[in-house]
Amino acid sequence: MDWTTEQQQVIDLRHQNLLVSAAAGSGKTAVLVERILSLVTDPQEPFDIDRMLVVTFTRAAAGEMKERIGKALEKRLEEDPGNTHLQKQGILLHHAQINTIDGFCTFVLQNYFHRIDLDPGYRIAEEDDLKLMRGKVLEELLEEEHAEGREEFCRFADAYGRGKNDKNLADLIVRLYDFAVSDPDPDLWLDQCLTAYAPETEEALEQSVWMQSMVEEAGRRVEGLLQGAVQLRDFVTVHPEAPQMYLPALQSDVVLLSELTGKTTYAAFHEAMAGIRFEKLGRGKQDDMDPELKEKVQKRRNDLKKQVEDLQKSFFAMIPEQILEDLEVTRPQAAELVRLTRRFSEMYAEAKRSKNCIDFSDLEHLALQILTERDENGKRHPTSAGKELAERFQEVMIDEYQDSNFLQEAILSAVSREGKGTGDRFMVGDIKQSIYGFRQARPELFLEKMNAYGPHSVPDTQEGANPLLSMPPADRRR
Repeated sequence: MDWTTEQQQVIDLRHQNLLVSAAAGSGKTAVLVERILSLVTDPQEPFDIDRMLVVTFTRAAAGEMKERIGKALEKRLEEDPGNTHLQKQGILLHHAQINTIDGFCTFVLQNYFHRIDLDPGYRIAEEDDLKLMRGKVLEELLEEEHAEGREEFCRFADAYGRGKNDKNLADLIVRLYDFAVSDPDPDLWLDQCLTAYAPETEEALEQSVWMQSMVEEAGRRVEGLLQGAVQLRDFVTVHPEAPQMYLPALQSDVVLLSELTGKTTYAAFHEAMAGIRFEKLGRGKQDDMDPELKEKVQKRRNDLKKQVEDLQKSFFAMIPEQILEDLEVTRPQAAELVRLTRRFSEMYAEAKRSKNCIDFSDLEHLALQILTERDENGKRHPTSAGKELAERFQEVMIDEYQDSNFLQEAILSAVSREGKGTGDRFMVGDIKQSIYGFRQARPELFLEKMNAYGPHSVPDTQEGANPLLSMPPADRRR
């Protein structure tokens, strides 16, 4: 097969953590299979296929990948029948960890269950059974809360309950629980949820993590809008047949957006956004004007104005005093929701223990418990089991990385060698295809690495660097 330049780079790069942004139709599965084969058949450093951990999104994808690798190995063995290394790989393929994240966690528990307090007779409950169990626990929890009649609960139920049943309250509890257990530290994550409601002064509000993140995001959007305004102005400037009478207003847009850049506080952003006034597009006769260009410029300018308006409404609709008033009202409600979620977590865990069963979230948390431990500062480090698996796996490959969550990231980090400064992680995905609602996927993991890793340049990339490669779809390849 003739590989594109980008695909060949993905196949050939070694000894580095590598993030591949692979657009739909870019042939990433074929490239992933070829990379595995190239590692197995490398003339200098051939891998054994059971020394790779390949995490796929579904069991079907894992099965298909194993089948494709098996056929490719058979073909190469036909070409070189005396190759004992290739003969060995055909046998090892049956034991290779080409699996879903849940399949890998099951492997960890089966091999190391004795290192934690886990009954070896445990079973993974069926999804229908878990739904029934959750429903029963929620019903019992809310019945107890109504019977107790605590003032905080009654206010919460009045504010968020709908109709004559508790379905909306139950949905809120389950949603928060699901997000919490997708984090390596659910209790800590719930504590952090409450810190978002803690600010009681404007200074504390400005220093809160969520407010600073919002201001940073607004700054990034303004930079993008400014770039768009400059491009539109320059387009009209260099095209005489474009509406030249629009240039004063377009230049004014550039000035307005330039004044927004550099704002580092919510108060400053809010004041500046509230004062934005766009000039009207100029009128006048222009003999050589192209009507289609005029319409195009008008549309782009209207889109720009709408994006600025949406930014103002979404981010800066309220003054800081109003935000603090809202936090004061919602703070006790948030605390009550967190309390109920913790109670549900305890009761649900007890219900599962009574039936000696676990769910997929338990599976991942138990695997993390086996693979990591905390030091005196609360930081996680690999256990002896984690180190043992990190020595076993020479490369950790993750498909559909944009759909990973923080818990899965912690598990896979524990069995990689990046903590020792060795690049052995290969991550491939497409942020545009993220299924955010699936198992609380956190696409920001992909985005963080996209921002941190540098675009790959074959002559310049040094061993130990973290490159970012991009594979475009077939119709965009050069």
